[in-house]
Amino acid sequence: MIVSSKILLKKAQERKYAVGAFNTSDLEITKGIVLAGEEMKSPIILQTSEGEIKHGGMEVFFDTLKSFAEEASVPININLDHGKSFEMCKWAIDTGYNSVMIDGSKLELAKNIELTKSVVDYAHSKDVVVEGEIGLVPTPKKGEDVEILKTNPKEAERFVKETGVDFLAVGIGNVHGTYKGEPKLDFGLLQEIKRVVSIPLVLHGGSGISGEDIKKAVSLGICKINVNTELREAFTKTLRESLKDEDVVKPYDVMEPVEEAIEKVVKNKIAIFGSANKI
Repeated sequence: MIVSSKILLKKAQERKYAVGAFNTSDLEITKGIVLAGEEMKSPIILQTSEGEIKHGGMEVFFDTLKSFAEEASVPININLDHGKSFEMCKWAIDTGYNSVMIDGSKLELAKNIELTKSVVDYAHSKDVVVEGEIGLVPTPKKGEDVEILKTNPKEAERFVKETGVDFLAVGIGNVHGTYKGEPKLDFGLLQEIKRVVSIPLVLHGGSGISGEDIKKAVSLGICKINVNTELREAFTKTLRESLKDEDVVKPYDVMEPVEEAIEKVVKNKIAIFGSANKI
């Protein structure tokens, strides 16, 4: 069943757990995510980045996600992850996504507010919810200084007030992709942000963070956690192993272990996030 992420995250915020937002780019990943949600009786957010949408085939891929979500026995939201422009977010909204993330985090604060507000105004007129980002969640290979890019609580407060976003993605030492060394989340900063921002908070870069740190972040206000890298790693590692058996030639037989590997990762995340049996 398709459900607004606003409903999913409001419940998560009230009951102090996080909903997993899992990126997908094809049928097998989608199937593994949904099966895990159903087995764990957990709400799920299926999300696609711009690159994943283009790979899957724009409207065609959305129709696949919509079909899975409508037929699922658990609440599922379909979200655009890291929309880079008003035009991309508008396309997603008009296509049928019921939530979008507009990522203006690389812009100066005033420009980020202007861009985000334009998306919020259009999305809300269509009953679609919006996630914004303040502070920049970096990618390690770029060599960016995580400390400099962390979210400023005062800026976060202003951003939320002036844009009207429904959720806020924050930078507290988390990064996209594979962590170089042990992740060091700034829980003190998270507490400061939570004191001035009442809407649900989002943690990007959920792959690679310890279960203990995830649980602490959830206890301090994180309601949505994005997971992508661990799914990609499980997909490619398992596919390479599956292809070693030269007697297996049917594509669906090759991909069955891949679906199972994706399902295993998602079930583990759901258990850590505390969203099992929360439908």
